[in-house]
Order: sequence, then C-alpha cells, then structure tokens
Amino acid sequence: MTMSKTPRNTKKKIALVYEKCWNEVVSKMAPWKQKVITENFEVDENGRHVYANRKDAEIADWAAHQASKDADAIIYTMFTGKY
Repeated sequence: MTMSKTPRNTKKKIALVYEKCWNEVVSKMAPWKQKVITENFEVDENGRHVYANRKDAEIADWAAHQASKDADAIIYTMFTGKY
C-alpha cells in the first residue's frame, strides 16, 4: 500500500501511532535528555529541528529512531494481524 493510495483516515491513524510512540520514548528518558529534545534546538526555514551541538542531535536522533521502530512494529501488526 503506497501512501498516495492510502485513505486519509488510515494516514491519521498511522500518524497518531508515530506520535504516541514518540511521546512514550521521550517520557521514558532521563529528565535532562527530555530537556535537550524539547528545548535545545533551532528551527530552520524548512521546519527541521537543528541542534546546536552533535551530542544533542545524537540524543534526538536516537529517540526518533527508537520511536520509529516501535511505531513500525505496531503499524505492521495493525495491517497484517501478526508480528
């Protein structure tokens, strides 16, 4: 199923799964890491978060990667009924 042919309500469900996983991953992190992810960035002209130093970016990248893995597993289960 390509995203261009995916119904709008299905896209919304998928987006909610990714958001839920992101929130879960960040909430389980240490408070100082949560602060890095939520406060230590600039937004560029394309709307991307740009972190001031490499270590902050690595923390945010790890959180995004983990949230994506978790969400992909849930979405796979939603559409195939197995994992």
